[in-house]
Amino acid sequence: MSALKRRRQQGRRNSYKYWPEQTDVAAGDELSVEERTFLLDVLRDNPNLQRLVHLGEEHLELLAKSAHRETFATGEALQTEGSLTNGTFYIVDSGMFEISGRTPFQIVEQNRCVKYLCRPLEPGGPEGISEQTVVSVGRGLCLGDSSMAFNQPRLVTAVATQPSVVWVFGQSTFKIIQNKALLSLMADSSVQDHDLGGRRFSVGCKSLLDEQVIAE
Repeated sequence: MSALKRRRQQGRRNSYKYWPEQTDVAAGDELSVEERTFLLDVLRDNPNLQRLVHLGEEHLELLAKSAHRETFATGEALQTEGSLTNGTFYIVDSGMFEISGRTPFQIVEQNRCVKYLCRPLEPGGPEGISEQTVVSVGRGLCLGDSSMAFNQPRLVTAVATQPSVVWVFGQSTFKIIQNKALLSLMADSSVQDHDLGGRRFSVGCKSLLDEQVIAE
């Protein structure tokens, strides 16, 4: 990767980080019908994105429309294991990436085109694996979602093994949409409290995502 391209990508990824005062969802690249359908399928069937609050179709639509394309040449790293540069997650559109990590993981595939990483402590996670895991994965892989959502170090390293195209989603947009989904849920007069992964949120909270960011 050229130094200029690296600086441009780094600058864009820094802008993807979430700040509590943000409320607007930025528009992404224009999508064809096929691209929109593909992104919605991957987003809808990835349980890692639904952990704190359920994202309905209207929220997934907003998320899909926020995506930007990035290209990677053979040998370029998409992300590096242990990195705290975690303001984005990705969906592979075309090409192939070698995924490697010292922490055991497996690639879960659903509905033929949807793939995501599963850790040992997650339901269906790998057991009894101590050596470095290395797999090659292409179209449909959703990568970096958990580290982006929970502000954790990157779980794996991903390096392009051929010219590749990925869709990039920002933490800022994801958390804004997550907040909209939670507010929609709590706007239901029948809902007073909602338990999300051990955290309770009550109607009337000034800033729901502010609490989440503080907790993280």
